[in-house]
Amino acid sequence: MSSKYYYTIKGKRLGPVMLDELKSLAASGVLTRSDLLWTEGMAAWQPAGLTVVIFEGLPPDLETGVDVNAPLVPDEINESNQFKHPPKSVAIPSAVDFPKVNLEHMPRLKTRRLDDSDKRLVVAMSVVALLILGAIMWSYGVETIKERAKQRAVDRCINNLRQIDAAAQQWALEHGKRDGDHIDYPNDLKPYLSVDYPKGVPLCPDGGVYILNKVGDKPTCSIGFPHNLY
Repeated sequence: MSSKYYYTIKGKRLGPVMLDELKSLAASGVLTRSDLLWTEGMAAWQPAGLTVVIFEGLPPDLETGVDVNAPLVPDEINESNQFKHPPKSVAIPSAVDFPKVNLEHMPRLKTRRLDDSDKRLVVAMSVVALLILGAIMWSYGVETIKERAKQRAVDRCINNLRQIDAAAQQWALEHGKRDGDHIDYPNDLKPYLSVDYPKGVPLCPDGGVYILNKVGDKPTCSIGFPHNLY
C-alpha cells in the first residue's frame, strides 16, 4: 500500500495525498523544498527537500531553500493542526564573570601560643581519654572471658551427657534391657563410665544434676537449656 503524505504551504497543513501528486505539486512550483512534509513512520515534520524522489530532475527553488543536511528540529502542532515554528535559539554566554574577592580586606583570625596551663590541661585531657579507653577495653575483655568460660562449661556438660547416654546403651545391651526398663543412675552405669570422673560419675561444671530413669530416654541436666543433649 502506497504511503499518504501531509504537507504544509505557508503554514497551512494540507493532504493527505499520494507521492505522485506531491511530484506534480513540486513540478508546478506549488510545493517547494522548504515546505514541510510528514508521512507515517516519520518522527516529526521535515523539509520536503529531504525526500529527494519528489524533486528529481527539477531545478533548485527560486527562493532561499533549506539546508537538507541540517539537523532536524522537532516541530509542534497546535490544537488547530497549524504548523508552529520553534522558538529562536538563545545565545548563551561562553563564560561567567564572577566577582573578584579581595582577600586583603578580610579579617584575620587571632592566634596565640599555648602557655603552661594550657599545656597541662591538654595533657590531663589526654590522660583521662586514655583511662576511659582502657576501662572500656578492660570491661569488654572481662565480658569476653566470662562468655567463653560459660560456653566451655556448656560444652563440658553436653559431653558428659553423651558419655552417660553411651554408657546406658551399653549397659542395656549387656543386661538385655528394653526401652522403658528402669535404670538406677548412677549406680548401674558406674562400671561403664570413665574412671577419670570424680566419684566415678560425671559432674556438671555449673552444678547441675544429671537425671536418667529409663532405658531409651536421653539423660538430662537439671539446669536445662542450653545444657541439653539435643
